Amino acid sequence: MFEERQGSHYVYGELMRTHGVSPYSKSVPRVQPFNGTDKKFVVFDAEDIVSVVGLLKETGDESTFQYVLRTGDAFEKDMSATAGQVKKMFNLSIIKNK
Repeated sequence: MFEERQGSHYVYGELMRTHGVSPYSKSVPRVQPFNGTDKKFVVFDAEDIVSVVGLLKETGDESTFQYVLRTGDAFEKDMSATAGQVKKMFNLSIIKNK
């Protein structure tokens, strides 16, 4: 009656208001979070994580932009065409096979 399958682990993440690239390098993504009560969140399966990233705040002039950084391999040379596209943020081959 019930399918036997492994359990899932879910991740709670914050969505960003804008997505783009750094004005200094097109290989460094830059995001801007929603303000205060406008924040938006998403829940997804941990298996869909492609890479663990960190956010580094931009300083000066009350900027709210944050740079997306990761260890290991660099991002694509020019991310300006794909920044913020959902299909680039998750491993869709895993999602399609479920």
